[in-house]
Amino acid sequence: MVIGKSLNPRSLNNFTDIPVVYKGNKSAWMTLALFEEWFHKTFVPEVKGFLRAENLPKKTLLLIDNAPCHPKDGELMSSDGQISVMCLPPNCTALIQPMDQNVIRLTKLNYKTSLLSDIVRRGKTIDESLRNINLKHAICFLANAWDAVKG
Repeated sequence: MVIGKSLNPRSLNNFTDIPVVYKGNKSAWMTLALFEEWFHKTFVPEVKGFLRAENLPKKTLLLIDNAPCHPKDGELMSSDGQISVMCLPPNCTALIQPMDQNVIRLTKLNYKTSLLSDIVRRGKTIDESLRNINLKHAICFLANAWDAVKG
């Protein structure tokens, strides 16, 4: 999910195949309400589809850190109870959190590579190229960067 300040950014008008969920709020930060909406409307259906396609058991656990925007342990689960959320203990997430095990670093690296490749492709100065990159471009760079991370 990408969170921005604008509820309806102009650059996303007519962007029908948006590869991420976009939400807007004043601070552009995750909130508990946004997290819960993402969990029920995006995460649960995608996980269920993946499990069905791979013929895997339906029970799933989402591990999250204890950020203020995340629900407390045991507060959030799918309507059928098969997908639940568990918080990692405080002060240990940097050591064991899966996202800190190179996923974030590789996503950033892939994003920067896409951005720099686009700047070079445009054949203009860096300032001119950056002025022409909008939220739609950034979302596409991010989606490609995420897809390039090997699991």
